[in-house]
Amino acid sequence: MKDYKFVSIVLATYNRKELLKECLESLFDQTYPKDRYEIIVVNDGSTDGTEEVLKEYAKKAPCAFKWLTQQNKGSYAARNLGIKNARGEIICFTDDDCIADKRWLEELVKGFTDEGIGGVGGRIIAYNPRKIVEEYAKMDQESAIKSVFPPLSYHL
Repeated sequence: MKDYKFVSIVLATYNRKELLKECLESLFDQTYPKDRYEIIVVNDGSTDGTEEVLKEYAKKAPCAFKWLTQQNKGSYAARNLGIKNARGEIICFTDDDCIADKRWLEELVKGFTDEGIGGVGGRIIAYNPRKIVEEYAKMDQESAIKSVFPPLSYHL
C-alpha cells in the first residue's frame, strides 16, 4: 500500500467567483486520494458573492474543505492565514484563476520523495494567452525560481 502524504492546498481569492468555481472543480477532480488532501480557501473580503459560492462548494467537496474570511488585506496575508490553518505535511498554493491538471497533486507530491527537497514548482500554461499578465507569469517563472534557489535545487 502506497503511503500518501497529507496535502493542504491554500487558495486565496478576491472578487473572482466565476473563476473560483472553475478552479475548485479542477481541485475536486484530482487523481490524488480524496482523503489525503484538504482545500483551504481564504476569501480576502470579496463583495461579489464569493461567500455564497464557497457555501455551495463546501457541500459538494469530495475532500476536506474549509474557507476562512478576512478583511481585504491582500493575497500574502490571505496565504499566511491559510498556512496557519493547514494540517498537511505538504502545503501547496494555487490561485483562483488557475485550473489544475487532474494529476497536479499526484505529480507535485512526487517531488518530495527526496527529503533534501524543500519546495517544488510546476509549469504555468496561460489559460487565455492574450492576457499580458498571464504571459508575463509564464515567461518569468523560470528566471524567478533560478534567482531564489541555488543551482541544482530545482527541476523544471
